[in-house]
Amino acid sequence: MLKLVHRSRAIHITHALKFAPTLFLIALLVAPTSAHAEHSASERITDDSPYTLRPGEHRIGLTSIDYGLHGHPLLDMMDIGTNPWLWAANLGGLRSINLRLKYEFYQDDILSLSIRSAYYQIGSGKTRLRYIPIELYAGIKATRNLTVAAGYRRTQLSVKGGLELTEEYEATGNVGFTVAQVRAMAEYRLSRRTALIMRGELQQYQRLRIEAAGERDDDSAGVFVDKNLLPEEVAFNVSAVVAWSWDSFNLELGLQYGNPTIPGANAIVPQRTLLPSASMYWRF
Repeated sequence: MLKLVHRSRAIHITHALKFAPTLFLIALLVAPTSAHAEHSASERITDDSPYTLRPGEHRIGLTSIDYGLHGHPLLDMMDIGTNPWLWAANLGGLRSINLRLKYEFYQDDILSLSIRSAYYQIGSGKTRLRYIPIELYAGIKATRNLTVAAGYRRTQLSVKGGLELTEEYEATGNVGFTVAQVRAMAEYRLSRRTALIMRGELQQYQRLRIEAAGERDDDSAGVFVDKNLLPEEVAFNVSAVVAWSWDSFNLELGLQYGNPTIPGANAIVPQRTLLPSASMYWRF
């Protein structure tokens, strides 16, 4: 099916964003540190849960740097983060930004609710890749040692490209990939050092959209594809993890079974398999 695809001007990132990584690192260096990172009532695992870092707390992983905001009751319920490796693309002349924010907007002795979103972009103008996830989580402290959480995650990955073939003819293309997942997590604390974690996710939605167009003077023509890529079988993933937390170092080792997800895009692999899982980071 042919459709006309209208051109739109690309939104340029302001010059000030070039200083974002420098300002972020300065904030990390001058901010006060908090208590040790052992499992405690005030320190909760923040992955796949509504909980945020404590005010003034840092978390540094292999691909992320996060910081718990502080100084105001509203800021005390937020943390911000970034992937430092993606900023390196700017050194090669490829414009790249990425920031994320998590807000635990409700918290009492039992229930916590949060929203988390991020913005990733590499490139600008006619050619760029953009990734925007949105997550909602609810968590319940069922007992002193047991915490359960559930959430919904929706991600939008888009790639835009343009090519001037001749002075009169220009080709443009847009690819969009949307994924939605339901997630659940249960954490049982054996001690201040060790916890058992069960995680699961169910793929609800996985759709691919492709638009391609050619334009010459005032004439344009294009193609449009909209396809559901979700397998007929239920797509899921479950994992069992042991988490250790020392003074600042945290290590998670486990096994996962089901349809693996491709990092970033969160696209699922149709073939189910058993895989090891590992994660390490520092909190201080």
